[in-house]
Amino acid sequence: MIDAIRRRPPTFLPAVPPSTSGWARGPGRRVDLTSIRYAISGAMALPPAVVQTWESVSGGLLVEGYG
Repeated sequence: MIDAIRRRPPTFLPAVPPSTSGWARGPGRRVDLTSIRYAISGAMALPPAVVQTWESVSGGLLVEGYG
């Protein structure tokens, strides 16, 4: 996924909380996530801490689409 983001920076990302959390705190730090203006999280509840971390790193919005 990181290679794909580097080749063609996305503006939208559908993902699950463990993915957004991992990219914002871990391997994602090695890639510029600022092209992602909007992300939607599904499949499980989205912890507020994940939203805060994602939005501070990417500058984009992360919203919950679960439920």
